[in-house]
Amino acid sequence: MPIRTIIASAFIFALILSGCTGMKQAEKKTDTTAISGNYPRVVAVMPFANETSEIGISGQIRRSFYNHFSSKPFQDIELSVTDAKVAAAEKTSGKTIFEVPPKEIADSIGAEGIIYGKVTDFQKVYAVAYSQIGAEAEVWMVDARTGQELWRIKESVRYHEGGIPLTPMGAVMTIVSTAVNIRDIQQVRVINELGWKLNEKIITPEGFKFEGKPVIKNVISNAKEGPFGKGRTIKVAMEGDKGLVGLFDIPGLKRALPFKEVASGEYLGEYVVAPGDNVKEAPLIAYLRRPTGEEGQWFDISGFLTVDTTPPPPATDLKGRAFVDRIELSWKGVNAPDLKGYKVLRSKKPLSDFEEVAVTEVPVFSDKLLEPKEAYYYRVASLDSAGNEGERTEPVRLSLRERDIIELTGTIERDTTLNAGLYLVKGTLIVASGVTLTVSPDTKIYFEKDAEIKAQGTLDAQGEAELWIEFLPRTPEERYLGISLEGGSPKLRYARVQGAQTAITTKDTPLEIADSVFENNSTAIHARGTPSPRITGSTIWHNVVAVRADDSRAVLSKNEITRNASGIIGVNSQIEASDNNIYANETNAEFTGHAVALDNNYLGSINTEEMRIKGDVKAAKVLNSPYPGGRLVDALVNPYAMLTPAQRKEALAELLLKGGKYFKDRNFGKAASTFEEALKIEESPTTYYYLALSYKDMDDSEKALSFLKKGSEKYPMDSILVKSYGLLLYERNRMDEARGALKEALRLNPGDKQIKFILETMEAK
Repeated sequence: MPIRTIIASAFIFALILSGCTGMKQAEKKTDTTAISGNYPRVVAVMPFANETSEIGISGQIRRSFYNHFSSKPFQDIELSVTDAKVAAAEKTSGKTIFEVPPKEIADSIGAEGIIYGKVTDFQKVYAVAYSQIGAEAEVWMVDARTGQELWRIKESVRYHEGGIPLTPMGAVMTIVSTAVNIRDIQQVRVINELGWKLNEKIITPEGFKFEGKPVIKNVISNAKEGPFGKGRTIKVAMEGDKGLVGLFDIPGLKRALPFKEVASGEYLGEYVVAPGDNVKEAPLIAYLRRPTGEEGQWFDISGFLTVDTTPPPPATDLKGRAFVDRIELSWKGVNAPDLKGYKVLRSKKPLSDFEEVAVTEVPVFSDKLLEPKEAYYYRVASLDSAGNEGERTEPVRLSLRERDIIELTGTIERDTTLNAGLYLVKGTLIVASGVTLTVSPDTKIYFEKDAEIKAQGTLDAQGEAELWIEFLPRTPEERYLGISLEGGSPKLRYARVQGAQTAITTKDTPLEIADSVFENNSTAIHARGTPSPRITGSTIWHNVVAVRADDSRAVLSKNEITRNASGIIGVNSQIEASDNNIYANETNAEFTGHAVALDNNYLGSINTEEMRIKGDVKAAKVLNSPYPGGRLVDALVNPYAMLTPAQRKEALAELLLKGGKYFKDRNFGKAASTFEEALKIEESPTTYYYLALSYKDMDDSEKALSFLKKGSEKYPMDSILVKSYGLLLYERNRMDEARGALKEALRLNPGDKQIKFILETMEAK
């Protein structure tokens, strides 16, 4: 006999013995009251009430009762039909089903009789050497036409057992359902037997024609293994009359799925979940049908079925960091209610042969089972409780870090990857033409004095936001020659280059630089010829020269170029620059040979004479503050910029005299405009002071504050400006700012009694 038939036979045999094998039964009680009369033929079984604390038990016992009742010679109404009508009646009336008149609910369903029920007791006790489970229910039938109660039955079933029995039922369930343990099977048995016993007491009037429905004795499934994802198998076993057609439904998903009779009266059905199948909390309904059309029906009471083939949202932003003994991965977690965890996959190939190495509930993983000097590729996929797998992340390549620093010199003649670690360039390291040198994230490359990299092929050094690549001198006081790029399609991202004579030199090379930092170099970037570099999102500061372009068409966008001696130097170059912050350099930009427009950049000021630009440079429209917050405005041309020093001095004196006269005559509007004009020629503490006083006397304290603040920032040692700024802040009740300014004024002039008094007053409050 085939193994599958033996298993199925054992399963059905276990169902037959469900009420007796390995069990002790006790404490049954029956209370039956019957009333003779004209019995209804069309009967609906109402939802059962639950007087216990066990959630869902009333639904299970109701379905068990209905299963057995369906073989009685009555015309029963489908539970789904009954439930829909009951819900509508309760919603309309605002009453429970026990409060709605039987005739009213029966008429809406098309029934003559109504069966009510309630679960009055349910207990489960599990201990090391003892178990007990029991249930009690009461059912009664009402003739909906007359309102007369026809009969009432109360039954209880209770199992006691000195330990959990390893019966044939338990053995077969390891095949049919690994999720259902012995205790679950005990509960199914108790509920099934209670439904049977309640039905055994039902009075069947003489003369009722028996329709001869096929008998189903029991049905059980692996529904508790759910939710079921793609490729999972739903299994259903049924015991009933032999030689008939068995079918089962999963409402909302599939209908009329076939059973196979594996032995006499023993049926086994299976369904493999396909992509796109989805249903939540569906009942599983089995049917047994004769060729003549009579049909028995049975609801699986072991649990509802959930099928879910929708994958969870994908994990993203996979990052990795290598150590000498492990690789640590992290990624952006997924917010999904049915998330089970994350599958981590690994391969030695970038696109194939990925194997699962772990499933973790948190978005981090540490891999220690690795071989040194071996490259590994990782991917991560989210998993839900149904086993569905989200889209996998892009692969990330990582290797264990070398324990010691690795020396680099000579010529690299084939594609090479420098894994995360420490390296030292000695002399000249050449990357041959047509060869790619890839530098992994979290790598530091040190250079001996006068060492360099010459790449005739491609240098690909792309770090990550938290795993930068660094090019550094071996000792801070020594400079190396730098990196020369003369071929290929080099890329630098999240790279820090410092301490070089010329950090990056390009010759006719389309270098891509992004999100990088260049600092403490003699020259940060020297672009020669075309194709030319494209530099974006980078910080270039504390160098002698930030960017030098010779015969170049370099493109600069969204960079921070500041605190260098020279920001940009261009010779015979037509660079494109936009959305850059080029400021606080001794010279922001100087071009010769070709006129260059630096529109749409922040140059430290909107006043042309303050932009620190020289040569063939124009800037008609500039940002009024650093990108990205700055607005594009017209640059202001100072009308005094073209005057000789003597002419400027004469004009300044005239404006100050005129402004002073207006102030003395209390014509504060004209005084303010005159002093502002004087600032265009030359700034001084006195001009800022009287300009602020003019606005103060016009009751424009905010504008007065702005000029006092600007003046005290430009002349921080002028105690009068700082004091005036503090006093006006005090007057405007901006106490924290006022306290700071007044303390600074007192530091500049310790003998100022007025400031001391105000500060003491503020501290006393």
